[in-house]
Amino acid sequence: MVRKILFIGGAPTVGKTTIAKKLSIKYRIPWISTDLMREWMCEVVSINKYPDLFLDKEHTAESFWTKYYSNIKGAIAQEKKRDIEVFKGVKKFLEENNYWDSYILEGISIHPEMIREIKKMKDIEFTPIFLIQNGEKIIKKVAYERGLWGEANSYEDWVKEKEIRYIKLFNDWYKKECIKNKVEFIELKGTKKEIFKKINSIASKVFR
Repeated sequence: MVRKILFIGGAPTVGKTTIAKKLSIKYRIPWISTDLMREWMCEVVSINKYPDLFLDKEHTAESFWTKYYSNIKGAIAQEKKRDIEVFKGVKKFLEENNYWDSYILEGISIHPEMIREIKKMKDIEFTPIFLIQNGEKIIKKVAYERGLWGEANSYEDWVKEKEIRYIKLFNDWYKKECIKNKVEFIELKGTKKEIFKKINSIASKVFR
């Protein structure tokens, strides 16, 4: 059985989860996030063996950004290290999950350069889309109204300013990596309806 998987990737706050939920309802198929997979992994592996998986444990937003992310480029490098560990669990899930013949996978933990490795897997038809958000006003709105670390009103504004710069740089990195690795991406321009229409045009070919 060939399993059909649509992957929606990109930086935090670009709307991966929202779109995955909408497509899941439209096509009546399951969806799962790499964030959830990371949580599962943290429950069964040792922090001593996989320390990069546990970076945000027992931290407030303020203490976390002070300790790890005082340098924004360093923050992205740290995220990449964590995602390399998460990707091990993602690959295991893709290899062993024979229960769903079609589903949506979304999250930040699959990078464009990882796509080639997934496409080598047997009995998987894997279609990736990366979402790129270049609008600074939208990024700022999400950071201050929704929050990245948690609820926006649960941590200080100086952290949000760091998060905004971090998200902008991460979006730039994803776009460059997509171009370098010849992976499809969609820049989020236009109304929410127009953006969803573009993504759904790809999804409709995957799940036809």
